Amino acid sequence: MRARLGAPAAALAALIAAPALAQEGVGLGLDLQALGLGPKARTHLGRMPPVAAAIENAFGPEFWAKVAVSSAGPAADLSRMAREGCYKLEIIQLLLLSVESGKGLKAVLAERKGGAKLAKIAKDFGLDYDRLYDRALAVEEIVDRYYLPRYPERRARRRDD
Repeated sequence: MRARLGAPAAALAALIAAPALAQEGVGLGLDLQALGLGPKARTHLGRMPPVAAAIENAFGPEFWAKVAVSSAGPAADLSRMAREGCYKLEIIQLLLLSVESGKGLKAVLAERKGGAKLAKIAKDFGLDYDRLYDRALAVEEIVDRYYLPRYPERRARRRDD
């Protein structure tokens, strides 16, 4: 009887001692969705506008930490901005306004949604709009040349195709 209780007890002890992350997923302790391999990750990336994906990859993690994006992450914020009608240069200018002013992206977007022009927002935050615009043009050129070609637009197929 002692041998029978020993095996289940050893299995239970091993299960309790194992890290919580290793108890989930495919048994390897890997979060496939965090790696961009899970089914939800694929559908999320498929819906992301190419402009949003290119801009997200053009900036590093330190930049996104300074911008203070929402808890959904830069992909969600950039996708929402693109769907709401912000054009590429405007998105880049809003991001640069956020970083240079030290304000979060949410605060800058609130000003913009209130109808304020980008030049006025820059002036209110104590920034030189002409310099910001020149920097935004340079970033846009980099995004267009190096990052946007990685994300081709997907067009719906016509019935005639």
